[in-house]
Amino acid sequence: MNQEETLVDEKKVPTLRESAERYLAVRKRQVSPRAWLEEWQYLNVDILPKLGDLRLAELLDNTELIPELFRELGTRRPTPYCLACHTVLRQLIEASIFGAESPLTVAGGRAHEQRPRQIIPIATAQRLLTSSSVPLERRAEYAVMVGTGARIGEMHSACWGHRHTAAPIPYWVVGDGHSHYWRVSRRIPLAPFVLAALEVLHDSARLALCRDPRPEDLMLREIRRPVRPEVLRADLQAAGLPSDLHAFPFVLHDVRRSVNKWLEDAGVDGETRDAFLGHSIVAFGMETETISLERMAAAVAQLPFQFSAEGG
Repeated sequence: MNQEETLVDEKKVPTLRESAERYLAVRKRQVSPRAWLEEWQYLNVDILPKLGDLRLAELLDNTELIPELFRELGTRRPTPYCLACHTVLRQLIEASIFGAESPLTVAGGRAHEQRPRQIIPIATAQRLLTSSSVPLERRAEYAVMVGTGARIGEMHSACWGHRHTAAPIPYWVVGDGHSHYWRVSRRIPLAPFVLAALEVLHDSARLALCRDPRPEDLMLREIRRPVRPEVLRADLQAAGLPSDLHAFPFVLHDVRRSVNKWLEDAGVDGETRDAFLGHSIVAFGMETETISLERMAAAVAQLPFQFSAEGG
């Protein structure tokens, strides 16, 4: 066998785009439909248009391409989106090296299958919002989370100009040009306890910025880093509450999942819950606002939460 026969035919080495097709086919069997759609978006909207026609060797030889992509991405996408893109690209590269059933993607799929969908008891959530053992700003952020059901990325890409508190029914436009979920928006009614929490965050922003927050200022990231899962668990423990369920620690998305269950238990129909939580627009970025703001406000009014700066 001569040397030429031992060389790999570069034309037969798949491009990153071709590898992505196999990767997504495997991931579709491993993760939830929503998680798969998000990975599809990270790849097809932001990664593959820049890197897709390169073969793996070309990509790895040019060490500037990936940092350049994420520098560019950071100018138009929020940080959580960039981090998620980076994770998916890393998984795709590993899948290209080890095959579609790579250790990382298989482990991720198993973790998704093994971890139960946890619901935080509503009494636990209320105690978290009122406990003086939890810092005021974080209690306010938790109040916004439980009162809106917003995704973490939506919360931390929201600007002050997205609040409409003078409207007959106060509301918040989530994802108004900043969302990393398909760049679409929806209106979320703001219950009284959420309005009180937003006032606390507004005052904190004023102190942090040494001026009144402008409409384009981010609600939360101007104050501090976003709440992380370990912070949520520490705050639950500080309030004398369990930080896990069935030996699985709570994560931030459990709050959003719990809001859906609390509304269901209160008798709110699935169509209204989907509209309130944005489920109906996640799939392909199409906004069809058929559920009125009044109907969603009536639904969220059934959540028995209270919030005050003094705690309780």
